[in-house]
Amino acid sequence: MVTSTRHLPLITACIEFSEKPNVPLPSITSDLDFDAPSQIEVDTLSERGTSPSVLSDSGSSNNDVTATSDNKIPQPFGQPGRPGSGGHSVRQELAAWGEELLDEFTVFVQTACDTHLNTSKSYSKQGKGPIGIVCSVTKNRFPIVNKYENLWPVHDIMKMYLKKTSEAYRKLRGGRR
Repeated sequence: MVTSTRHLPLITACIEFSEKPNVPLPSITSDLDFDAPSQIEVDTLSERGTSPSVLSDSGSSNNDVTATSDNKIPQPFGQPGRPGSGGHSVRQELAAWGEELLDEFTVFVQTACDTHLNTSKSYSKQGKGPIGIVCSVTKNRFPIVNKYENLWPVHDIMKMYLKKTSEAYRKLRGGRR
């Protein structure tokens, strides 16, 4: 085996770095002082069962991150079924339900979609009436979904199911419609 001692040619010129003097960064926000919560705000928080001591400097409750003012669970950010692309996994969000209840819920929503919706069309192409019917029958069968803002678990399962069925229909028909 022969080894070569020839070096590769230089393809860039030498780069020199110079030190710049420290310049103070510009202020992008003004300094604001927030007053302590008024007695009316403290009374309102007490009625809601929130201690005034959990207020942050901005006057909002720390509990707002996990629930809305109606104490409903807010919908996670992004599209359902796309956790790697800024969306969320419905199964992960509803993991507290348990695997068995979650499977039963999913099958029920999908069956309701088959019964009341046109599964050859995506969620956005469905009418509000049929979507409302699916939400209503699901809400009656699974009262737990009333804890969620705008019944988002039902809508998310519908969106994912109708996406799958409408894509399968388009492939079967041979193109986009």
